Amino acid sequence: MDHAENLSGKMNDSIEARETLQLLLSYPPREYPEPEPLDAKGKPIKTKDDKKKPKKRKKKEPAFPTPEWALQLEDV
Repeated sequence: MDHAENLSGKMNDSIEARETLQLLLSYPPREYPEPEPLDAKGKPIKTKDDKKKPKKRKKKEPAFPTPEWALQLEDV
């Protein structure tokens, strides 16, 4: 019985290994983007598009004004 259980366990392991291998082989290869070109110091090379001026910040909107009726309410 021990020998049969040992062989059965090895067969199950082999079947699982083959299934796992088949799943890995059927997985499509990944496509990676081209890496950015680097200068001698390892920093990204700037292009004309990168040298554009930064966008100006928008002015803050004034806080919401409290209406008159809200100022006259009594605390509950």
